[in-house]
Amino acid sequence: MSDATLSSEQLDREEEEILLSPPKTLLSLLEQMDGIIDTMLSEYCIGDCICAVEADTDSYTYTLAYLLIWGQILDIFGNLSEESRPQFTAFLRQSSYLSRLLENLFRLMPLSATDAHNIDTESWLTSDWTERLLDEPRLDSHHIQRLSAYLYYLILRRLPASVRQWWNNCDRRTSEVVNKYTAGYFSGVLCGQELE
Repeated sequence: MSDATLSSEQLDREEEEILLSPPKTLLSLLEQMDGIIDTMLSEYCIGDCICAVEADTDSYTYTLAYLLIWGQILDIFGNLSEESRPQFTAFLRQSSYLSRLLENLFRLMPLSATDAHNIDTESWLTSDWTERLLDEPRLDSHHIQRLSAYLYYLILRRLPASVRQWWNNCDRRTSEVVNKYTAGYFSGVLCGQELE
């Protein structure tokens, strides 16, 4: 192989590895919150039970901040050009932020049929959903659950291949929980939107 060919291949690989991260301020906040939330939720296994985060506690404040930071990151992703999205996705995947978020969401979302029934997926089709949620006079653990489910919906909508990749790497038990929950509460909404 000639030096010119080798250099060309190296340049191609380097171009493929260019990553696009969230703004530094948001990334700094995410790094802080990510460690706190991981520690807080580490004792909960996906599928066993949900972590009910009590209002008016530090845990609630940290969890809400973490979810809102992710909401901002997903909004930034939604506003990126088609050319920039793969670079942003690669950053989220390589940094493991996205896989940790998905694990955390499945620890926070209501997984039982009784609790999940309270999630109104149709309301997510309006652009001011999160603003209405945060304007409610009293925030409680159900708000965290609904916000977690909404973020999962956004990730499914905007980063479906990344969710599929994460799901494929999950252990069998987690994979079954994720598959059942996604099929039961999100697939219908997502398919309906695609058909419109």
